[in-house]
Amino acid sequence: ASTCLLTPGADTCDPDGIVVTDDGTYVLNVVTGIVTFTADVDATPGTLTPIHYRVIDAWGLTAQGSLTPTIYAPPTVPALDGVDLIGNTQTFDPLDTATHDATTTILPSTIKLCGVDPVEAAPNCTQTFLTIDGVGTVEVDPTTGIITFVPDPTFDGDVPGITYVATDGLGQTATNTLNISVVPPPTPVAADDTASGPQGTDLVFDPLANDTPGDDDIASIHDLVLDPTSVRLCGPGETPPNCTQLELTTADGTYTVDPDSGEITFVGDADFIGAATEPVTYQVSNSYNVDGVDGFETDSATIVVVLFPDVPPDVVDDAPSGEVGTDLVFDPLANDSPGSNDDVLSLALDPTSVRLCGLDPLETIPNCTQLEVTTDDGVYSVDPATGEITFSGAEGFIGVATMPVAYQVSNSYIYAGASGSS
Repeated sequence: ASTCLLTPGADTCDPDGIVVTDDGTYVLNVVTGIVTFTADVDATPGTLTPIHYRVIDAWGLTAQGSLTPTIYAPPTVPALDGVDLIGNTQTFDPLDTATHDATTTILPSTIKLCGVDPVEAAPNCTQTFLTIDGVGTVEVDPTTGIITFVPDPTFDGDVPGITYVATDGLGQTATNTLNISVVPPPTPVAADDTASGPQGTDLVFDPLANDTPGDDDIASIHDLVLDPTSVRLCGPGETPPNCTQLELTTADGTYTVDPDSGEITFVGDADFIGAATEPVTYQVSNSYNVDGVDGFETDSATIVVVLFPDVPPDVVDDAPSGEVGTDLVFDPLANDSPGSNDDVLSLALDPTSVRLCGLDPLETIPNCTQLEVTTDDGVYSVDPATGEITFSGAEGFIGVATMPVAYQVSNSYIYAGASGSS
């Protein structure tokens, strides 16, 4: 008797006993009559299109049949990534997003870790418990397949790579890695502050305005915020995080912390001007919750205050004129000057600061706020970018305005590295 594979689409025996299809290759062993099918790597899992074969016995009689292979989808298991705080146990469920052929499953008992001493390589991994010196332990629950990492109490950093395997009911094995990190609690980031204001005024500022509570992208951390009630100044001999002062007096003046808001008020000595000769350190803590347990960390930064001198601009009254029926556009700053002080830099008028003094309610300099004011004579409008004023006279208005309008303007300058204005 003899066997042959039929050429696909024909009724003739393939001469070399090898048939190649879109799904793979069939090879006939002419001695044993056994056919071996090798699927292409990109073949689609499932039942394939059959090919046909013929058997001829010693009497020359023939019979014909078909070969219908089935390709089973290989299993896959995910890379397991985890980040948590020092001392926190991390758990992973590799079966949660694992995949397998519909005809089978992956049993939890087949999940194994690759040993590290001696070293094992996938797919020949056999361990359900690993101890990594100085790092922690990794264990597989054979009932659920859950993998648990318990860090050593003081370990933080990246756990050396761990490989694991899982096998489906057809004996196919998948492999992937555990990528575990252990990090310290979130630390706030306190940034240095420079607060400035005019000499002779109390300087109130929020030192936390440019601070952040830290990184909260770890799932176990909740309610991470800066705690304004934790703001403290560092007194003589104190260093963060052990500063205790709500009030501190230096050669420059007195700093006082609002215990509720964390805002700091600086009252300079009568003769203090310029940058502080004794910068002050403050500390602030965050607050957070991890699995029902409250925690906090502390950071610190430096405060430098600058009190600048009063350098008022020289402002001269304006009397613009024009023709009846046309809008009158004029620059009120054309005859003004920014003032004079040899100790300041970049002294200039600020056209964006021009404001008109409202009439109802009545406003007075330096607290005028209006960009448009209407009087019996007409409407005054300020260009907020250039400071130019446009006057549109009321119908029938001619002559000198019966209701003059006041305006204010500020200058800008640099003093002791800080921006000032008057």
